Amino acid sequence: MDADREDRRNVLAGAIDRYGADFNRWPDKSLAGEGRAAVLADRVLAAYRDDALALAGGLRAARAAADSEAAASGAVDRVRAGVLAGIGSRGMRVNWVAVAATLVLAAGLGGIFDLTVVGTQDRPSPYDVVTLDPLAIGVAEEAVR
Repeated sequence: MDADREDRRNVLAGAIDRYGADFNRWPDKSLAGEGRAAVLADRVLAAYRDDALALAGGLRAARAAADSEAAASGAVDRVRAGVLAGIGSRGMRVNWVAVAATLVLAAGLGGIFDLTVVGTQDRPSPYDVVTLDPLAIGVAEEAVR
C-alpha cells in the first residue's frame, strides 16, 4: 500500500510541477480534485505544494523587479532603437530573386524525387504520392491531362 501511495504522490508532484500549484488552472479537473484531497491528507505533498507556491511567488517577484528595472533604465527603448538602426531604411523588402530561386530549386528537387524515388510507369511504385509543381501552381497530374 505504501508503494501505491508513493507512486500517486509522485504523479501528483509531477502534476504540480507541470501545471503549477493552483489547482484551478489544471486542465484535468478530476486530477485537480484528487490533488486537493491529497494535499489535505498528505503532509509531504502539502509541503511540496507549499514549496511550489513559494517558488512561483519568488519568480513573479523577480520578474516584476526585472521588468520595472528594464522599464526605468530605458533598456527596452535602447534595444528597439538599436534594432531599427540596424535594419536601416531598407526595411522588410522581399528579395524576389531568392523567392524565384527557391521555387526553381523546389521544382528541381520534386522532379528528381519523382524520377528516382517514385519511379517510372513500367515499374509500380510502393508510394502513393501527389506531386505539387510549384511552377505550374497545381497538381502535376492535372497538367499532364
